[in-house]
Amino acid sequence: DDEHQKHISIARSDDDANEYDQIRDSVKAGKLLPLAAIKARVAGRWPGEIVDVSISHEHEAISYELRILGANGRMIEVEVNAANGVILEVEND
Repeated sequence: DDEHQKHISIARSDDDANEYDQIRDSVKAGKLLPLAAIKARVAGRWPGEIVDVSISHEHEAISYELRILGANGRMIEVEVNAANGVILEVEND
């Protein structure tokens, strides 16, 4: 909702804004997969509600970390390579 979006934009620092701009530019250039493609890939294997998405940088690679609340009430964390969509790690599966 609008109130939630305002809270998110206020919480971001200039560094966060620069990072998001860089990621958006990398998606446009085809270097990273769009988040929608990652969500679709993950939802096919782990259905449920995606409650959080974050971005991680490890060893010069960018990954998306998705937290999914499954229908059974269990929280699953899935880490996906943002460049190629490979599932890197699954916790609580």
